[in-house]
Amino acid sequence: FRERKARTPRDDQLGDLCSQLASVLIEHETLRQNAMALSRQVEVALESSAVAFCLFRPVHDAEGDVVDLRWDYLNSAAAHLLGHEVPELVGHAVRDVLPGAWDEPGVLSQYVMALENDATVEFEFRSTQASEGWFHVIASPCEGGLAVWFTDVTERKFHEQMLREADR
Repeated sequence: FRERKARTPRDDQLGDLCSQLASVLIEHETLRQNAMALSRQVEVALESSAVAFCLFRPVHDAEGDVVDLRWDYLNSAAAHLLGHEVPELVGHAVRDVLPGAWDEPGVLSQYVMALENDATVEFEFRSTQASEGWFHVIASPCEGGLAVWFTDVTERKFHEQMLREADR
């Protein structure tokens, strides 16, 4: 203003409102930057891990039953173990990429049990897919989906079989 005006209570309220808004915006930006840094740290840890890890989202049919799982994320170790590249898997349903993946009785139901009971399940199964062999799986509910760690235990299973045969 060209002429100096006296400060009013409304001016004080506006100043308080602006400073509160600035404080909220600064706090929001700090939290966003911290979340991004933590996300980068987790991604580096998962990518550098030799243990296969993925995040699944359930795929439901019209009745609401889980009929498949879709990859939301997987590390390089998981893609390598499955015989694919990460982009070939992320966003796709397991059945679309690995037809017959759920043919082994009880495998899909183990994942469904983890989702429905909101509990971690641990199991082993034999795969006849591209990565043929035995796998040890730990699946835990995570934000409406599943966090899954899995490892190839084919060699261990082979040695167990050899021991059983030798014992006979």
